[in-house]
Amino acid sequence: MSSTSRLGTAAGVGFLGCFGLFWSAMTLGFDVMMVYMTWQQARSSRFAVATGRVLESSVETSSDSDGTSYRPKVKYAFSLKGREFQGEKVRFDMSSSSRKSADETVKSYPAGASVKVYYDPADPGVNLLQPGLDGTPLFVLLFMTPFNVVMFGIWYVAFRMLRPLPPPGVEVIEKDGRTHVRLAPVGPLAAALIAAGAYSFGMIFVLAFGFGIPPPVTVAGTAVFFMFIAAGGVYVYVKAPITAGERDLVIDDAAQALVLPRIHGRTERTGLSLSDVTSVETLANIPTGDDSTKYETQLTWKHNGATMHAKLLDTSNKHEAEVLTEWLQQRLKLSGVKDLESKSAL
Repeated sequence: MSSTSRLGTAAGVGFLGCFGLFWSAMTLGFDVMMVYMTWQQARSSRFAVATGRVLESSVETSSDSDGTSYRPKVKYAFSLKGREFQGEKVRFDMSSSSRKSADETVKSYPAGASVKVYYDPADPGVNLLQPGLDGTPLFVLLFMTPFNVVMFGIWYVAFRMLRPLPPPGVEVIEKDGRTHVRLAPVGPLAAALIAAGAYSFGMIFVLAFGFGIPPPVTVAGTAVFFMFIAAGGVYVYVKAPITAGERDLVIDDAAQALVLPRIHGRTERTGLSLSDVTSVETLANIPTGDDSTKYETQLTWKHNGATMHAKLLDTSNKHEAEVLTEWLQQRLKLSGVKDLESKSAL
């Protein structure tokens, strides 16, 4: 690999590392916070009960570039064994809500009203007005899913940049005397995660605008259930043809034959003779309306006097396409073979 390519790779790893650390810290921090608040909310269902009174009740608003958020502020007090305690927690998992939900909460706890206060017997300073779980944790699960999917994607890309697969850079399986080069554009797990992220991103708007924040627990639970159903369905849909070998480039030396995989628009697997293959090349392509360069590994062969082409790999990583190209050139004993040692090292 040239020094320019090495510098470009190092810069890419550095940028991805910095961005990945920021994104991961933000996402994991929020994940941990919500898990802790959900645990607190769940255990509050076993809290003791005392009678208290509402001291203040109002809706607090805050605005930023994302819009305006609302939070019900209910201040209350209760006495326990001659000692007075005060609190402002309606729920542990409530930080903000819709205007309608905040108004309804404040209306339920007018100043001067008598209320039931639920407190931790071991620490009465830990208290709230509404114990138990509602739709908030499920809504937050949907809300955080796209962030976590992006985080996992960053981790995977960073891992592959630091620990690339040896040539040809994809999975190779020797089976029944034939070489299977697995060229699935996307794996089943990645596809399932992407589906879960896309589904949850759309669903949070449906729930927020259709049912309010937090949505009813049955509605939120149904939405989460179908997220897992959708992700599972996509996993099976993508996995089935990979397991069946339909995404494999199959090289059969004994029969001197090659079978092209059903990918990149090919609806059927195509068989051809190895002697008909004329070249394997890496091509650069700039898609319409996109400034980024795409690289593809293309196989060319002769069929009834006509020149035929088949795309085997489509990627934004030039090194990845070149490694596959040169491995196939070696494997198929074509001209233009280069040393793969330098190509496999980052």
